[in-house]
Amino acid sequence: MIHKNWSGQGDTRNVGLAFARGEYISFVDSDDYIQDTMYEKMITAMKRHRCEIAVCGRVDLFEGSPGGNRKAFCMKEVTIFEGDEVWKEYFTGQKIEPSACWDKLFCSSVIEGLRFLPGKTSEDIYFTYAAFERAKKVAHVGEPFYFYCHRSGSITTTYPVDKSELEVMPFVKKIEAKVWNGRNPLIRKAFYSFYVSTFNVLYEEFRKSAEVDKKFRRYRLRLKTEGLLRVPFVIENPHILPEKRKIFLKILSDAL
Repeated sequence: MIHKNWSGQGDTRNVGLAFARGEYISFVDSDDYIQDTMYEKMITAMKRHRCEIAVCGRVDLFEGSPGGNRKAFCMKEVTIFEGDEVWKEYFTGQKIEPSACWDKLFCSSVIEGLRFLPGKTSEDIYFTYAAFERAKKVAHVGEPFYFYCHRSGSITTTYPVDKSELEVMPFVKKIEAKVWNGRNPLIRKAFYSFYVSTFNVLYEEFRKSAEVDKKFRRYRLRLKTEGLLRVPFVIENPHILPEKRKIFLKILSDAL
């Protein structure tokens, strides 16, 4: 048992990584829980198909609303992704949640030396992207084994958001540059599903936070300007869910 003073989620995970000695590593947030067969099923799939990462589906649990619980990122059977397929599924976010580390199991070798960026409220996105860059094959075990509890007052539901969120879109733009430099056109299209999803979530967070912090008001306007430049890559893009595209375009039209 390791005891330490609270210094943020990313820093706490880094302490765990420093002490970890297992062949496989995963993360479970303090509010959440997992099905007891989750890691057994993931390790079996990883060994059988020689994958460096395994992912599973999840159940979103909403505090005070038992009828509102929903399953997400599920599949009918174990599925293996490799090569460009990994990036297609990662970017479209329909079968793999790109911005979460807790519904995944990593071979320790694929995350060797990786650490979460301390002081970032979206630290998962930096870590998981770096891990997926190293992985050659990813197994999806299909079933929803992770139970994600949405609680009012949690880190992800309080406002104003931490100013470290201002660095998320610049990081996404760095990924965009890599995609344009080294990926095929189909992966570029898939990337803009990831861009739109990130844009929509950040804009809503900044909109609420702008009510109490002018810095977020300025960044929200800059975010809109940058979004306008991406419109040609979003229109008629088959990888972007229609509802997400509609929200994205409405945000931009409200800016004109």
